Parts: sequence; C-alpha cells; structure tokens
Amino acid sequence: MEITSFVLGVLAIVTVAMVAVIVVGIVKILKLSNQVSDLNLRLDRSVDRTNREMQIQHESIWRQFENTGRDITVVEKTSINQIDQINRELDLKISQNKQEVDRAIHESYKAVAEVSNSDRRYIDSRIDKLIDTYFEYNSISKKSKKEVING
Repeated sequence: MEITSFVLGVLAIVTVAMVAVIVVGIVKILKLSNQVSDLNLRLDRSVDRTNREMQIQHESIWRQFENTGRDITVVEKTSINQIDQINRELDLKISQNKQEVDRAIHESYKAVAEVSNSDRRYIDSRIDKLIDTYFEYNSISKKSKKEVING
C-alpha cells in the first residue's frame, strides 16, 4: 500500500502541478488576449484619429485653395476696375485737352481775324491821313481824294 499511496501522492502532486501550469497558462493567455484587444482598440482609435486629422487637413487645404481662388478673382476684378477707371480718366483728359486745343485754335483764328481787321483799319486810317497830309501840304488843285487813290 505504501507504493500505491506514494504513486497516488505523486500523481496528485503532478496533477496539481499540471492544473497549476494550466491555470497559469490560461491566465497568461487571457492577459495576452486582453493586451491584444487593448492594442487593437488603441490601433483602431489611432487610425480613426489619424483619419480625422487627415480629413481636417484635407478640408483645411481645400478651404485654402478656395480662398486663394477667391482672392485671385478679387484681385483680378480690382485690377480690371482700376484699368477701366484709368481708361475713363484718360479718355476724359484727352477729350478735355481736345476741347481746349479746339478752343485755342478757334480763339487764335478769331484773334488773327481781329488783328487783320484792326491792322486793315489802322492801315486805312494811315493812308487816309497820308492823303489828307498830302493835300494839305502840296495844295493840289481840286482833285478829290478818290482821284489820288485811283491814280
């Protein structure tokens, strides 16, 4: 009986040891399983966060492109408006200068005409005076002034 008790004791110890090893293995497997689950959860969260950040960056870049496009359009319209304004101002100045030149030419013609008329009147008055003086000093016989002028 001693041997049977010994064998049963050893089997009991081996069984307890095997049960202990199995329990420790199961506990380690559960811990590793929990760690893998945690890592998968963290990985999923990290992937989601990265996707959100990429989406936010994509939207931000797209908004910047849209804003840049709008800014370019505004600058283009502003430039076109400034060019149109400058063209209108130039047209107005050219028109004003043309009117001033036309007015100056008209006044020049008018002044020339007045000078010509006044010069003619002056020359006529000088000729009349010369004829009067001629008659006075030379005591010409009763010739009329018209006869002297006509020759």
